Amino acid sequence: MHFSLHVSGALRTINAFWEERGHDPNTEGLLFAGYSRKGKPHTVWLQWRRSHDDCCDVFLGLEARRPSEVCPKRSGDRYRLRETDLLDFINMIRRDVTGVQARYAFPWDKNLEGLIRLPGRARPTSLTLEVYDEKQQRVMDVTYERQGASWLAIVVPAGFFKIADEPVSDTFFKVPYDTACLLATSLRQKRLEPL
Repeated sequence: MHFSLHVSGALRTINAFWEERGHDPNTEGLLFAGYSRKGKPHTVWLQWRRSHDDCCDVFLGLEARRPSEVCPKRSGDRYRLRETDLLDFINMIRRDVTGVQARYAFPWDKNLEGLIRLPGRARPTSLTLEVYDEKQQRVMDVTYERQGASWLAIVVPAGFFKIADEPVSDTFFKVPYDTACLLATSLRQKRLEPL
């Protein structure tokens, strides 16, 4: 799962927050930590960068891969993300954030040939579909993308998760996580007819 949010006028505040916690302001704005879920290695990472004026874009990722795969060639000590710092950071910025855009990526055991008929010489690497409901309202984008020898199904729901009035707690990621579980189940069960 990847989350992106825009924080208005808070770049200096964000840099000061991390500098107080020992992060060198001259390095890239990236921190990460490894953890285990059901015996499998996972990574949580946080990145921030100036967008314009004194505004900041913040990105947060939760991935089912080792830190060495997600953030290669980076020292764990220099880029260490502590859980308490992450919670304090989200609590600090949530008042300036109207919503969070979520993005989900899942391994896809098929390829584009299962979705569309292609000429023999075509070597597609990505296909994006816009998904609409019965009222013709866009509900999500689904992208099938080649990553090396394998494929990913990347789902970006329309709309935003609201965090402004919700303190960070153990249930903070419950809605995004439940959404990810539903999407994963749906993608596994989906029987697609070739276009």
